Amino acid sequence: MEPFLAVLYFCSFMLVCSYILLQLIIGIILDSIQAATVFDYLSVGPVSHSLLPSLITSLSDQCVKVFYNV
Repeated sequence: MEPFLAVLYFCSFMLVCSYILLQLIIGIILDSIQAATVFDYLSVGPVSHSLLPSLITSLSDQCVKVFYNV
């Protein structure tokens, strides 16, 4: 009976530890994503739809200058 309880205890212990470790990793990843989103929002600010065409035009002009050395 004792070997059965030892195996049962070991399996349950490993499942609980794996679950806790997985939750920690997921929490760290989500926290990093949230911090990056907040940082991007604070540094650039929200891009409105009226500014989007001019932003695309200026970025394409910059790409042409970089690639073709204009």
